[in-house]
Amino acid sequence: MGRVKPKGSKTKEQDGPSRFDAWADISQSFQQPRWKMYELEFEKGRDEKVQVFGHYIVATGDEIWCIGGFRPCERAKISLLKLKLHSKCWDDLTPPDNAIAPAWRWGHSACVIGKQVVQKQVISSILLCGGFNKNCNHDDVWHFCPKEKVFTEPQASLQRLPFHGAYHSLAYDSFSEEAYIFGGQCCVGGPYVYSDRVLIAQMRRHRRGWQELRTSGVKPPARAQHAAVIVESGTMIIYGGANSSSTLHDVWTLDLRKAPPQWSEVRTSSQAPFVSRFFTPRDFEVVSSRPQMASHGSGVIVVGEGRGHCLSLWALQLGRWHSLPAAGAPTWAGNFAATFLGDTCSTTQNRGTRLLVFGGENCRGQCGGLPGGALHHGGLWTLDLILKPSNVLQRTLRCALQGSKTCLSEEAFEAVELGVKFPHVPTGMLDRAGHPGLLYGEFGGLADSRAE
Repeated sequence: MGRVKPKGSKTKEQDGPSRFDAWADISQSFQQPRWKMYELEFEKGRDEKVQVFGHYIVATGDEIWCIGGFRPCERAKISLLKLKLHSKCWDDLTPPDNAIAPAWRWGHSACVIGKQVVQKQVISSILLCGGFNKNCNHDDVWHFCPKEKVFTEPQASLQRLPFHGAYHSLAYDSFSEEAYIFGGQCCVGGPYVYSDRVLIAQMRRHRRGWQELRTSGVKPPARAQHAAVIVESGTMIIYGGANSSSTLHDVWTLDLRKAPPQWSEVRTSSQAPFVSRFFTPRDFEVVSSRPQMASHGSGVIVVGEGRGHCLSLWALQLGRWHSLPAAGAPTWAGNFAATFLGDTCSTTQNRGTRLLVFGGENCRGQCGGLPGGALHHGGLWTLDLILKPSNVLQRTLRCALQGSKTCLSEEAFEAVELGVKFPHVPTGMLDRAGHPGLLYGEFGGLADSRAE
């Protein structure tokens, strides 16, 4: 595999309360983060809102790209939209029918496989795999370059997956330059067939193409619509998803440093925070449930459907789920997309990092209305991941410092009022799955990960 276990990489459980326990007392010292919604529209006066699900979004500089997804206005080629953050306007760049580009689809998997910073902008190459539409399941693989605004086919050996299907996970390991696909579902005459296979492809040494990876340990149950990331320790983490009869909330790790890579289930000490559903399988019908997940260090943060049908954020640390509360959360919508926006974007008003969420399917009869609004209405939802001191804390600091021998400039006070990173929000990072962005903190280890 080419993976070497780093020295001192063994995780030890830490004594004392977790840093996420501080969120319970957030209202005393910090302003609770609040979701904000921005209305979006098309350029050139088109009186239409973008309603899409099963898509992928990525932020590059002051632009957001929305790649693929189901939209009411179906075309021959894959949907391609570009959002200019300063104008809040979409530009429809869907390729013409005769262009070299993927066919119309949704449910594809995608991740960033290359990045470089040019003039404070992150220029990325995006890998897209599979997906389906109302006529067929896809097995093709494509590259998309946001800078050039073009799709290209990879080397011949990488152009086709060994199976047709959608809603699999795709994670990229920049250390070994390998891409990993897990799970997925394929419509076979109406019913869906689910996969528990892992595929691997070398992006540089690509002669062998996509190969099934031989693993050890008990495999996770077959699934689709799950989330996956690769953390710095060389471990792929799988969370959630659904099969033909229910949603799933288990967490699994695949240790890529071992030969062969070994599956282990993470036994969490607290209940999974997200909503569970049970349903009767129906031909040609997918029950939306896919969460979004990102990583930093050896931990993960998950965005998905919380209790009360709102969009919720949770972190998993040392085998425990920790809530990351935020006010004004929108009503959850199935198969939404999310990305993170860092300091490289000069058009944002606040310093630091934001979580951006867009789109989703209106799951009728499953979601109640919330005062904040709903994801599927077509707005862009943002959450600032830097917490700002409360008014009481700001006044207390001013009084304490002005009454002491310590003399701070107005610039120093303004820095305090703009906000602090909590807890330990890193800056200028890309998570191991390839999504640009910054996360709440270094979550330590998952811990209590037991090989069966």
